[in-house]
Amino acid sequence: METQELNSKVQQTLDAFANANVSLDNTWNATLLQKLNAKNRHSNNSLVSSKLALGIVLLIAINSLFVYETMIKSSEKYLSRNEKLKAIQHELMINENLSNN
Repeated sequence: METQELNSKVQQTLDAFANANVSLDNTWNATLLQKLNAKNRHSNNSLVSSKLALGIVLLIAINSLFVYETMIKSSEKYLSRNEKLKAIQHELMINENLSNN
């Protein structure tokens, strides 16, 4: 009789597990789908932020190139002005020591 009672308890436990498994599967599947959707949204957000960061870096690089080019051109203008003044000075035979004062 103990064997029959044991078999009955085992069967009841198996039935309870099977029923619990069905309800857990639905909940587990829903939870898994939510987590996957959340992961996809996070990936999309990180992709957008990566593109934004890359765009900002490119704008900074372009801006720094413009600043650098402007500085070079202004120094070239200054040098060419000095060279022109020295050429005029030599043409007019002005003493170089007088021009420094």
